[in-house]
Amino acid sequence: MRGSVRVEIDMEIPPEVAALIEKNAETIAGMIAGEAEASTAFSDKSGGLRSGIKSEKRGEVWIAKAKSPHAHLVEYGHGGPNPAPAHPFLRPAKFRVISQVK
Repeated sequence: MRGSVRVEIDMEIPPEVAALIEKNAETIAGMIAGEAEASTAFSDKSGGLRSGIKSEKRGEVWIAKAKSPHAHLVEYGHGGPNPAPAHPFLRPAKFRVISQVK
């Protein structure tokens, strides 16, 4: 993938350390989802956008996501005949949580 960096560490991680990493990843993903859900960056008249913000494990990775079909339009804005500016809620939530856990 262009513009990305990947670092692989070839080492065996003891099971107790792996469990600690896993627990923290789940907690952090949940914190990001909670921050995004509480965001005042957007108005959610139907409640569908807020109720679709979740954290989940996908393979070996924990993620925070917004499942609503229009979440990306709110997060990034859109052009077209009725353009709307971006009202980011997920990315700022990630940055707030990361700064808290550092």
